Amino acid sequence: MPQQRPFSKLKKQVEALFVPGLDLRVDCFVHAHRTQYSEVRVPRYTLKLDGETVWHFPGDFPVKQETPHVWPAMVDISGLLRAYIDTPVDDLLTHRFEKEQVDLFYQGFRKDGPRITYALDLTPVLISADRRLGRAKLAEWAAQFPQGHAVHQVLKAREKVAKEAPAAR
Repeated sequence: MPQQRPFSKLKKQVEALFVPGLDLRVDCFVHAHRTQYSEVRVPRYTLKLDGETVWHFPGDFPVKQETPHVWPAMVDISGLLRAYIDTPVDDLLTHRFEKEQVDLFYQGFRKDGPRITYALDLTPVLISADRRLGRAKLAEWAAQFPQGHAVHQVLKAREKVAKEAPAAR
């Protein structure tokens, strides 16, 4: 089995892109799922804004209906984070991240029953926190998301940080 890079390095690179002062954390916790015959280490990812979870995998997604042993093969969130980091800033608002879309039939995990497809909606939250993108451009872009979406929570927190920044000087 090849040695994987520690998540802490990826976490540091992603969080370095966030607006200074914005309390948004990207975390990955690995849980061991054991059976009589095997053990699978299953990652669980969260985005926490001011200590409140605004995005959670697998908790927020239908994949939790599947056996935990196949989760790592279904979704590559670390790969999605790497793709986000590697995308040029000018392309972020229009880029289609392939790993953002999950189709369990296409991947061969489901042969019968209802077709399960969904978007992870992780990159929009990262985009809304990205210091390289201006607030005016983001406000226009964010109109495509429903009002309760995590994008709006992050943009609101970003506004609050921007208002507090001049007072700190």
